[in-house]
Amino acid sequence: MCIRASFLAELDGGAPVDRALAVAAAAAESAAAKTAELRPLKGRARPLAEKSLGHPDPGAVSFGLIAARISQFIDSQLAAAATAAPAGNGA
Repeated sequence: MCIRASFLAELDGGAPVDRALAVAAAAAESAAAKTAELRPLKGRARPLAEKSLGHPDPGAVSFGLIAARISQFIDSQLAAAATAAPAGNGA
């Protein structure tokens, strides 16, 4: 399942946004790892096609890392907000 589809499936299933982002980030990292099995047909890696096998696409890896860090940041912000002291009445 693609990253967008996994995110939307979680949201459609009633999951909160932070959970949907975590699922999408995991899908992005999984997809990035699978690019190691692909032989590049275009771009800078094309001339090194056979040597590229076994190495994941750097752009896909970067996107997976970014998606994971955004998900972790949102989780930490939500956790911090949940543990913050409730606003008092000023007394």
